[in-house]
Amino acid sequence: MAVSNSDGRSLSHRKTLQENTDGWVLIISPRRSLVAEVAAELREPSHSLGLRVEVCQGNEVFKLGTGPSVRIASATMVLDSLAAGGERIASLERLKLVILESLEILDADYELAISVLRLRCHGLPVRFVGSSASLNDSADLAAWLQVDNSALYSFRPTDRDQSFAIVTKTFTTPFSSALFKAMAKPAHSAITFHPERPVIVFVPSRNHCRSVAMDLITQCALSDINNIRGFVPSHVDQNELEFRMVKLQDRTLADFVLKGIGFYHTGVGKTDRALMLQMYIEGVVRVLIAPRQSCWTLPVRAGVVIVMGTQHVVFGEDKSDRQVRDYELEEIARMQGRAIRPGLDGHLYLFCHPDAKDMFARLLNEGLPLESSLPDAGPLVVDWIQKSRGAGISVGKQKRNQEVHNILSWTFLRWRITSNPIHYDIKRGGNDSLWQAVEKILSEETPH
Repeated sequence: MAVSNSDGRSLSHRKTLQENTDGWVLIISPRRSLVAEVAAELREPSHSLGLRVEVCQGNEVFKLGTGPSVRIASATMVLDSLAAGGERIASLERLKLVILESLEILDADYELAISVLRLRCHGLPVRFVGSSASLNDSADLAAWLQVDNSALYSFRPTDRDQSFAIVTKTFTTPFSSALFKAMAKPAHSAITFHPERPVIVFVPSRNHCRSVAMDLITQCALSDINNIRGFVPSHVDQNELEFRMVKLQDRTLADFVLKGIGFYHTGVGKTDRALMLQMYIEGVVRVLIAPRQSCWTLPVRAGVVIVMGTQHVVFGEDKSDRQVRDYELEEIARMQGRAIRPGLDGHLYLFCHPDAKDMFARLLNEGLPLESSLPDAGPLVVDWIQKSRGAGISVGKQKRNQEVHNILSWTFLRWRITSNPIHYDIKRGGNDSLWQAVEKILSEETPH
């Protein structure tokens, strides 16, 4: 199922769980940071079905267990557990269902984990169910997972039952503090244009959170000199607001909460972060400012999402090398998803450079592109094969190459090198395309 609304995927998973209460179920998430979110969404429906929810740790994903259960693990945990278990894993015989979450984030670890698991489950009655954000072409993904056309549900980002508006505003100012000051006024206008609606503002890093908050507060004063409450909703009593602020451990946060602004990032203490989330959920804090990375862990949604810029800075090891990089497309799609709420309309305001406007317009209207990352992950593939053999066991070059070929024949890469050979630099009329891919992957291997 490729769909922009993650709640639609959750409902589908719940229905699927109802049909698979015998044996155990494995849910794979591409990142550790998403495991907790998946567990929270499925804990209640799983409990009602008599399924025990287990968040896996380490390489114990395929341990023998008793009774029906739902195990949730990251792709890395699954890879480690498959290597530790060898070619025959007893618990797979009772595995009935595998749910693959967020396939749009198909990095090398995730693709390899799914591929090896499918290989190990070959011949067993295991059902695979995959979900992703909307893709511009999901045919090869379905073919890889051996999904019949009748079982493929692929929707465009615009196919939804609620109103969703996207507003794009461009800025030519280079990445700097001046850029964010220029963005503050349209951001303030977007917030005030939707009175009483919860708002999430994404900024490049946590270092930008407070400065952007200050700029928004300044805009409140400039637009209405009598506005002393900032973005505090009209239904929130001042006494209630002050009562909540007493619980904050970091007193410097109180000035922002008084204006209806909260923060969500790892620089805020765990207790204060939980308190701000609670105030946001209850409508006491209306605007929540979060850094780019938080789009993967933020557990709340909004009626309005503002993406203030689509670039971030990456520093080298000595902090002297400074590079400005674009957001990943998956990050933009994830931020967009925070504005999608069941049965309610949503608004996305995207502030970006003029050169990026058309690209993001295609993304938001046609879906994400999806390609394999394995050609750049030679060491990952070779290291995993070595771990699965066992320490101290080595084989010749020919056998190693054959092992890599066998693994790649189960991967998404196998399908994409046929559909898009130019992307992978596959030459037609030469060696078998999969063997060409093997050679390229092994050329990426580094000495151990």
